[in-house]
Amino acid sequence: FAIPLHLLCAIAGGIPLGWVFGFYAVLVALGTFLYTASLLNVLFVAQVQYQAIVSSALAGWLGTNFVSFILYYFSWDDSKFNGFGFKWFFWEDLANNYNLGFSWLFISLLVGSYWIWQGLNRQFKNPNGTLLSKAQSYGLVASVQIWILGFFYPVINQANMEETLMPMMLGISILTGVMFLLIIPAISPQRKTLLDWARYAHEERRQGLKRPYSKWQDWIWGERSPSVVAIAINLGIVAIIWMPWILLWNGSFDATLKAGVALLMTLNLIWIYSAIAQSLYLIKFPKPGLLSMGMVMATLSLPPLAFGLFFKSVSVNTTLWMLFVFGSPWVALMQASTMATFLSLLGQFAAIAALTLTLNHQIHRAGASHSKVLFAANQSKITPKV
Repeated sequence: FAIPLHLLCAIAGGIPLGWVFGFYAVLVALGTFLYTASLLNVLFVAQVQYQAIVSSALAGWLGTNFVSFILYYFSWDDSKFNGFGFKWFFWEDLANNYNLGFSWLFISLLVGSYWIWQGLNRQFKNPNGTLLSKAQSYGLVASVQIWILGFFYPVINQANMEETLMPMMLGISILTGVMFLLIIPAISPQRKTLLDWARYAHEERRQGLKRPYSKWQDWIWGERSPSVVAIAINLGIVAIIWMPWILLWNGSFDATLKAGVALLMTLNLIWIYSAIAQSLYLIKFPKPGLLSMGMVMATLSLPPLAFGLFFKSVSVNTTLWMLFVFGSPWVALMQASTMATFLSLLGQFAAIAALTLTLNHQIHRAGASHSKVLFAANQSKITPKV
C-alpha cells in the first residue's frame, strides 16, 4: 500500500511521476546490488563469526547514504543534479536530465549485480574453486575500465590539459590497482588445485602426451592453471582501452609519450604484484592466499614509506621511485631524465623475467615432487606384505 500512497503524494506535491518511477527503479537495482554483495561476502568468509550481521549493517549503511545522495543531488524541481557536474562519455546532459541520470544509475547497478552474481553462483557451487573464471575476469575488467573511462572522457578530450593529464591518470591507476587487488585472488586457484595441475602437466611432458588443446589455451582459459597469463591479458585489455585516448589527446608529443610510458610502468608493476602472489600460492603455508595478499600489500606500502623517509621527494632518485613505487611514474616522469626512465623500464622487465623463470621452476618442481609422492604412495599400497 506504500507505493500508491507515494504516487498520490507525488501528484499532490507536483513531483513528476517519471522521477518517482526512476527513483524506485534505482532503489530496486541498488537493493539487488547490495543484497548479492552481502551474500557473496557471507559465503566467501562464512567462517567468520557474526559476518552476516556485519554485512547486513554495512549494506544498510551504504544503501542509506546512496539514497541520501540521490535525494540531495538529484532535484526533481529543476531536473538536474544540485551543483554536481555529471558527464559520462557523450551523455554530457546527464546533469540536466533525470531520466538519463536514473537510466545510467539503473544500468550501472544492474551490471555490477550481474558480476557479483557470477561470483556468488560459482562460489556456491564450488567453494574450493576460484571466485571468477578467467574468461569472466576479462569481461569484468573491460566493463569496469569502460565505466571508468566514461567519467574521464569529457576531460581527456579537452585541450591544454598538460598539467592535469598526469594527476588524472594517477587517479585512474589507483582505481585500476584496487580492482586488480580484487581480481588477483578471485582468479588464482588454491594451492592443492595448482599442485594437481602441475602434476598433470609434468606427467604429460614426461610421457609425451598430446593435449586436446594447446598449452596456451590452458593458461588463458583453464580453471586450474596459474593466473599470471590471465592477469597479463587483463592488463592488455586496460592498455587497449586507455592507450588510444592518450595517443589522441591534444597535447605535446613529449607529454603524450611520457603518459604512455607511465601507463606501461604502472601495468608492469601490477603484473609483478600478481606474479609475487602466484608464487606464494605454491608455498606450503596454512593460508597461502592470506600470505600472498599480505606480501602484495607490503610490496605496495613499504617502498613509498621507506623512500619518503629517506628521499623526501619524488624528484630525488626518480629511478628507484618509478621502479618500486606504484603510481609514482605519473609524477616522477615529469622530472625524470631519459636515462632514469630507461633504467626503470629495464629494471621492471628484468623483474618480470626473473619472476617468470622462478614461477616456471616452482611449477615444474611442484609437479615432479607431487608426482613422486603419489607414485610412492601407490607403490606402498600394491607392494605385497611378507
